[in-house]
Amino acid sequence: MRPLKIFIADDHQLVQEGLSSLIRGIEHFTLVGAASTGEELISTLSRAEVLPDICILDIEMPGQGGVATLRILKERFPALKVLILTMHEESFYVNRVIKEGADGYLHKNLNRDSFIESIGKIMKGESFFVQGLDATTPSPAQDTANPDVLTPREKHILRLIALGKSNKEIAKELHISHRTVDTHRNNLMHKLNISSSVLLVHYAYSNNLL
Repeated sequence: MRPLKIFIADDHQLVQEGLSSLIRGIEHFTLVGAASTGEELISTLSRAEVLPDICILDIEMPGQGGVATLRILKERFPALKVLILTMHEESFYVNRVIKEGADGYLHKNLNRDSFIESIGKIMKGESFFVQGLDATTPSPAQDTANPDVLTPREKHILRLIALGKSNKEIAKELHISHRTVDTHRNNLMHKLNISSSVLLVHYAYSNNLL
């Protein structure tokens, strides 16, 4: 298994040092760089011969800030995964970064296990968001379909996705194959006119499907 290349962008030195120490202590995780501002991060990645696999990004940094930085990252480096790390759990912040394409959202009081879990899910193409997202958060898209178009089975699978279950976990719980879970996930996105697994999670919360 090749090492997973991780880049940190946070203006707090203690946070950078703590994350660096955490990453170095995890097998197959490799820290490839750190930045204190969004501008520094973008500049460094623009010059890099090989991009990191995932960037851990603080939502509040001096200069252009985390949200603007996230938008630029997703425009210039669409294959790069981005995990937002923040002190905020309010739905307003989660909603903003979901709209900009964040792959995950984790509180800074994280522990080692939740950190490893979040990275693992994101690198599998799944999403990882803090629990307790306000169900009243507005939908990220104006033209998503009504939940009534979903079958009971599809609603059940959507709930499991929103709860952070992996495809493997869903397959085991429902006694179906991994491929069948993938098919259901794709059908959900097609029926609801949703473009990513991240937005599926947001849709489930905003439509009280949990």
